[in-house]
Amino acid sequence: MKTQIAVRNLRLCTKDCLCLYVCPTGASDTENSVIDTEKCIGCGVCAGACPSGAISMVPLEYPPQQKRTAISPPSPLPWLRTKPGRKRPPGSWRMRPLTMRPTGS
Repeated sequence: MKTQIAVRNLRLCTKDCLCLYVCPTGASDTENSVIDTEKCIGCGVCAGACPSGAISMVPLEYPPQQKRTAISPPSPLPWLRTKPGRKRPPGSWRMRPLTMRPTGS
């Protein structure tokens, strides 16, 4: 039973066609640049022979996604966080462009 199949990145493919000659089942096709998943046995010979690295082996089934834990989201602007009832000290950073210096009183 196969656990992985070959996929081709069309942007990286240079049409060298080495995958045609090494594939034992003939799953690779150059006319439309598609690898037939029905014929592919997942051996990975074509991925190893591809000089441009356009063929990769991907699993047939990905593992299940982990469940998200209940964590409070962080503040989007952590430098603006202050405790309630507390004022900022003089000279603290304010929201200014990076080219400006800190303000102070």
